[in-house]
Amino acid sequence: MRAIGQLHIGIVVVISLCNFCRADGVVGIILEDFWGNKVVRKIAESPKLADIKTIPERDERDLRRFIEGNCSIVTLSTYPSADEKKWIYGFHADKISQTAYMVGQAKVLVVTNMNNPLTRIDYEQLRKMLGKADATATQSTLNDRTVTANVYAEAPRSLAMSVVRFTAMRKIIDSNEWNFFPFGNVWQQCASGEDVIEKVKANRAGIGFVLFKDRLPTGVKVLSVSKRPDDPAIKPSDAPLIQTDYPLAQPLVLYLHPTQPVAAKRFCEFAVSPEGAAIAEQFSLITPWRENQYYGEKRVAEMKAGKGPRIFVPGVTGGRAVLQDVAVDFVRAKALLQVTYQPGESAAAVGGFVNAGSPQRELLLLDGRPNEQTLRQYGTKWNDLQPVESMPAAAAVAVVVNPANKIASLSIDQLQSILTGKTGDWKLLGSTARSGDIHVFGLPGDTTTSKIISKELLPITQASKLKTRKDIAEVLSAVSLDPQAIGFVDLAAIPAGQNVKILPIGPAIKPADPTPANIKSGMYPLAQRMFLYVHPKASDTAKDFAKFLTSGECDETFRKNGLIPLSDQAIAGIVLPSKSTTQPATQPAALIDKSRPPK
Repeated sequence: MRAIGQLHIGIVVVISLCNFCRADGVVGIILEDFWGNKVVRKIAESPKLADIKTIPERDERDLRRFIEGNCSIVTLSTYPSADEKKWIYGFHADKISQTAYMVGQAKVLVVTNMNNPLTRIDYEQLRKMLGKADATATQSTLNDRTVTANVYAEAPRSLAMSVVRFTAMRKIIDSNEWNFFPFGNVWQQCASGEDVIEKVKANRAGIGFVLFKDRLPTGVKVLSVSKRPDDPAIKPSDAPLIQTDYPLAQPLVLYLHPTQPVAAKRFCEFAVSPEGAAIAEQFSLITPWRENQYYGEKRVAEMKAGKGPRIFVPGVTGGRAVLQDVAVDFVRAKALLQVTYQPGESAAAVGGFVNAGSPQRELLLLDGRPNEQTLRQYGTKWNDLQPVESMPAAAAVAVVVNPANKIASLSIDQLQSILTGKTGDWKLLGSTARSGDIHVFGLPGDTTTSKIISKELLPITQASKLKTRKDIAEVLSAVSLDPQAIGFVDLAAIPAGQNVKILPIGPAIKPADPTPANIKSGMYPLAQRMFLYVHPKASDTAKDFAKFLTSGECDETFRKNGLIPLSDQAIAGIVLPSKSTTQPATQPAALIDKSRPPK
């Protein structure tokens, strides 16, 4: 028995902050003495948190250390709530709910043999069943009839039975105190949940307790559960969904103190990231990440069935494939959408965008800003619209040489001279390599690389010294084996670890490396930038989709389509996890346990 209103006895995990230290040098995480502490400790061991270490010492502290700001994080089995009338250990829920991170939910299934007449069970029946002393069977009144139940479960301290203990077996003493109904020695202990399932399948009187994993188990009946006999019984979902109303489930929630120390906040954000979710799922938790993935795939299926609001996007011919792929990313991550892409020449695409008509063209995708000829035709309407411009991605050509070549950079004039054969000796370009013919390798004329060369250097038909290879791998191989070679390839398609050197290109005074920042600013010349325009009358759906294109969440898809993403994250060198969410949990709140009010 313990008094909850005044003191809370728990475990404190002390985290070293290294360069992010508070005044006392540590951040305390108070862990409730329930199953969740194992998950949090495991998350803290991640290599991504190399400068955060848990100290295995146990230190009993007053939970008020968190309330007073002396500990930064508390982990509770209490759902987030914005209801100011609800309290969590003497702390107003609304003051911490905005910084609550749902790590996951542990959900226990009650399963019976398919021939068992039971369909539901409640806390009272579970207490009668699990509190008996018989080693193999128990007589319990279930559904107004007496039946024999052979109970199967993992060890009493397993996660599954810990959840059962903290939910169904909890005994309320008064408004400030509670303890537990004791487990009897009533079940046959099994090595795993899979073992429980097999035992129940083979025994007509079998009833078992297992953790929900990815879906409901087959070959057994899953019972609905209620807290009281008169309450509606809740059936667990046959999908990885967090059910706040399911009686045999508990959440693991990190509450971050409003002072939000840098390292503590980073720890919480990692815990709900895809990497953190993967760790939590090792303990069979249903994570918000997995739930979001489920809903995302469900939306994609609905999208393929033709559901969702439709937007019309005129654009250049080459934009169709990437926009369709990004649309799938958007639907998976955000909301239903149908994109009708209308490919054509740049001028025709601009005309369809600026001319009012039905259906309204809400977005416009070009491989460059409208040229002078297009603006002469549509300039007045274009200026009247003043569409919002962004650059989601770009195609770029990398100029590569053998690592033995000492040349530091090349100008546009020098590249033109190399391609036409006017300059055939590296010595004339300032290289310290021995004199000899320059060997030029590239890709066929119908590739993006050749199209950019034709636009930014010279018509590819005039590149008389260019020897084409069938793909980028052959070009890179030729350059890596020949000290005299130079190659022109798609920048986004260069695999990591290639034995070639990528040269800065540009004016002789200030050549630029092909970085996302230099490509976006136009400093790197061998690039074809993608321009996206949003019509001022575009729908909210179209505006959200346009924002998504530049958010960094679809950078991976741009790369797979041979493009360099130009999002702020890409420019900063940050690679976002694909289809991820690291936002604090916003799950609907269950009622805060009224047995734990403050004094």
